[in-house]
Amino acid sequence: MGNFAIYWAVMMQSMQQDLRERDQAALRTEWAQLFDQSALEGLLRRYAAAGVAPGELIGIGTHFAAFRLGGSLKGLVLSVAKPEFLRQPRFKVEEWVRVVRKARGLRLPLMAPVEVLILEEGGTSLVGLVQLFGDAPKERAADHWGAVGPCIKQTLEGLAAEGVEIADTPQLRCRGSTPFIIDYSDFRASKR
Repeated sequence: MGNFAIYWAVMMQSMQQDLRERDQAALRTEWAQLFDQSALEGLLRRYAAAGVAPGELIGIGTHFAAFRLGGSLKGLVLSVAKPEFLRQPRFKVEEWVRVVRKARGLRLPLMAPVEVLILEEGGTSLVGLVQLFGDAPKERAADHWGAVGPCIKQTLEGLAAEGVEIADTPQLRCRGSTPFIIDYSDFRASKR
């Protein structure tokens, strides 16, 4: 009976992993359908030029103001860098962009598609972060995600292996029942 129990546990873990990978593939598919770079850059330009909010304000953090988008971009969030973030030395902003772009390509449990937009307008840099809208709290994660603690650990270890760390506790939300990191403002290069 002991061998069967081990077999069953391994089989269940494998099934859970397959279901998590299916969920993440669905996020990538949805992202590909929603992401429209020219429309997003237009919203970012309008915001910078005329102060026109690109959507419903859903959060203001230390570095970014986050807007839930509508219309053909419904399902996305555009976080616009605040002037304080952009007043940092240019190399710090460029490092943050590099780190987020590096992290976005990793296939880790809690990493969903994300894109950094950078526009130069009249000598001023505009930085926006586009991601899927997390429409549910992390507690709504599907059963096959289990406790998110091990997924957080695996994601942080995967990031660290690539020279990326998060300076704060990862903030998670779900899209449907798939959990993912929603705050990239504290991503930075590891201090090795």
